[in-house]
Amino acid sequence: MIFSRRYPIKIGVDAACLSVTDNRLKTGVFRMSLSLLEELTRQNETDEFILYSFDRIPSKIMNRFSTQTKNIVVRPRKAWNYLALPLALLKNRPDIFIGLSQSLPYKTFSKSVLIVHDLAFELIPHAYPGSYSRLHRITKTSAKRADKIVAVSNSTKKDLSRLYNIDKQKISVIYEGVDSMFHPQPAKEINRIRRRYDLNKKYFLFIGSLKKIKNVPVLLRAFAAFLEKRAGDYQLVLVGSNYWPDGEINAIIKAKKLQKKVKSLGFVSDHDLPGLYSGSSAFIMPSLYEGFGIPILESMACGTPVITSNTGSMPEIAGKAALLVNPLDTAEICKKMWLLEEDSSLRSRLIQKGLLRAKQYSWSKMARQLRQSIGNI
Repeated sequence: MIFSRRYPIKIGVDAACLSVTDNRLKTGVFRMSLSLLEELTRQNETDEFILYSFDRIPSKIMNRFSTQTKNIVVRPRKAWNYLALPLALLKNRPDIFIGLSQSLPYKTFSKSVLIVHDLAFELIPHAYPGSYSRLHRITKTSAKRADKIVAVSNSTKKDLSRLYNIDKQKISVIYEGVDSMFHPQPAKEINRIRRRYDLNKKYFLFIGSLKKIKNVPVLLRAFAAFLEKRAGDYQLVLVGSNYWPDGEINAIIKAKKLQKKVKSLGFVSDHDLPGLYSGSSAFIMPSLYEGFGIPILESMACGTPVITSNTGSMPEIAGKAALLVNPLDTAEICKKMWLLEEDSSLRSRLIQKGLLRAKQYSWSKMARQLRQSIGNI
């Protein structure tokens, strides 16, 4: 068992996502990698961690890891997994290699662990125009090649086994976490956020990349229907990367005359997210599919009720602490929005259940379980 050894070991990690400079690319995998590595390196400070990346990882990120963590820039970026990274691994010879971004190099020269976040592109390929073939090829070959696979939900594990014919014994389910910074915010912080982003009305909140799989057009239609039935002034706040924009979003905003009702904030720093969650009437994630869904837990941790889809891993992660909807049913989503605004008792119950649910997940727990899983290879 690797992690039971008394002497330090060398752990190689594909940390290319941490070297990106475009804020629009600092999405789920970036945030997961940062939080997980912070816990993993600090829980095991005697071991050496080598983070391989395309470009230099900023010092403000590296400073969050143990002193036994170093960054090696590997170039050229072209054919990185097939030539540059394997050559670097041959030179450095880590004892084990971890693929954080759902891919592995052609050769690792050591035991390898692959973290798989989701297979949404296999189930809903039309939501990945131009990228399906690449995602399919990389994920399937990496899953076959890995010595151990970590799936972030039972839903993802089942998809791996069914779609790629992977032995279930090879797959461990280890849930992602929620950062301790997410908790109910005081009125002073909520008011600061409202002033900063000009949120002078009650608002529903969506956080996530504005790509097709997130199903934002249906949310917009549901919000438009909500406004028709509900007296009062409301906003819908969209927070997230437009790196892979769903072209239908702006068209629906214009068609439904929502220009003054929908606020698109783009990338928002983590520092402001707890206040945005805490100040919202509800967080809504109507994704067509999620392999995990970190924003669900962040919202719950901030004491905000959640409406999310009844597909993929979302029911698994949310449990009974959220209202589940058919993500294709505009009327149902609208009804749940209306219900949360009308039923204060239901709202209170969901908030309390959500706070308890979020406490079950942590990056520290994920790091410990990952270490144990690696040790059993």
